[in-house]
Amino acid sequence: MQSAKFDEAINIYKRFVKKDSTNYAYLDKIAFAYLKKEDFEYATELYNKSLSINNRNLTAIKNLAYLYSAVMRPDTAIQLLTRGIETDSSDMDLYIRRAQLNYSLNYTKRALDDYLVILSSGDSSKLYLKRIGIGYCNNLQPEEGIKYLLKAYEKDPSDYETCSYLGQSYYKLKDMKSSIYYYDRVIKILKPVYTQLGLTYILYAESQKGNEMYKDAIASYLKAQGIKPDPNIYMIIANLYDEKFNDKKNAICYYQKFLDNLKDARMNFTPEYAETIKMRLAYLQMNPTK
Repeated sequence: MQSAKFDEAINIYKRFVKKDSTNYAYLDKIAFAYLKKEDFEYATELYNKSLSINNRNLTAIKNLAYLYSAVMRPDTAIQLLTRGIETDSSDMDLYIRRAQLNYSLNYTKRALDDYLVILSSGDSSKLYLKRIGIGYCNNLQPEEGIKYLLKAYEKDPSDYETCSYLGQSYYKLKDMKSSIYYYDRVIKILKPVYTQLGLTYILYAESQKGNEMYKDAIASYLKAQGIKPDPNIYMIIANLYDEKFNDKKNAICYYQKFLDNLKDARMNFTPEYAETIKMRLAYLQMNPTK
């Protein structure tokens, strides 16, 4: 069914249902059309009706599980998927769905059991290996966890989460050399992203400042400073407090921070410029209430 024809499909299958109201396959078709139209409430009603006709209907079970998870009822979705597995224990898609839901709820031990079944079926993707490893780690079995995490690491050495859990697991086993190695990998993987985050906060602050959102801009500049300090940012913050808020106390604070860290500035400031800031700082200190 193409998205543009959902209404047409609904009308067609409704006519079929009038002729045979016990045909759950027709109800599934209508329910799916309503699901695609994002009428989740009616789609759920129709799939439940279909399931009442055929309680082994895996199509209805899977789509109901999706619908219940979409409306923040994951426990109901998990119960349905368990019912599906009891109906057909060879359907790996049911295990995958249930594992994903349990993992998203931080039920990593429950997810672990399903991921092991999936692995035994022959699917050894990086994601499943990693989550099995994490499941063992969270179940206080770091040695078992490392076996699977190392396999995941072989498939993707750039996955910081795998490296982080390897660092944790080796630490629990008191293998500090290996723990340090994998934590070092995490730092190397995340550093470029972290640096980009700092730059983004600065650009975000510039836009906020341009929109006269000065308090928000200062907050964003400070977040950038927490990632990669730059004395020039202290200067910008000082100017905002000085010129936009007439807040001499904070202006003095950030002018002083700028001067104290001038040697670490990415930009080259002339001695004359620094002298001008010193003079402004001295004026504010001598006239704190003006």
